[in-house]
Amino acid sequence: MQSEAKDWLNNLEVMAEHRNPFFFLARPLIERMVIVLSVTGQVSGQGIEEFFDLCFGYSISSSTIDNIRKEYNELAAEFLAGVDLSKIRVGACDEIYSNNTPCFTGINLKMAGNNE
Repeated sequence: MQSEAKDWLNNLEVMAEHRNPFFFLARPLIERMVIVLSVTGQVSGQGIEEFFDLCFGYSISSSTIDNIRKEYNELAAEFLAGVDLSKIRVGACDEIYSNNTPCFTGINLKMAGNNE
């Protein structure tokens, strides 16, 4: 089914426009798309490769995707290391999965709603 969808998309005339060799994707946009697809969409590396190929005719390697994810993971770790959680008295936590990796998330309930 996936290959049928890919074949159908490749045959669309609109796709031919995106496969223009002069089409330019700036690195910051590529990085943003990789992170958004990874975190929000929970898309696999292979899925991201297919997304770039189908939408833009752009080949992105799995190592490039991994390097982008690693760089932004390190930036997030630096940010989180400086976050003071000591003032949170009432919170709610949940687990989500990002790239098949469990992530722990939480919210300060006193700040999220009213302060009753």
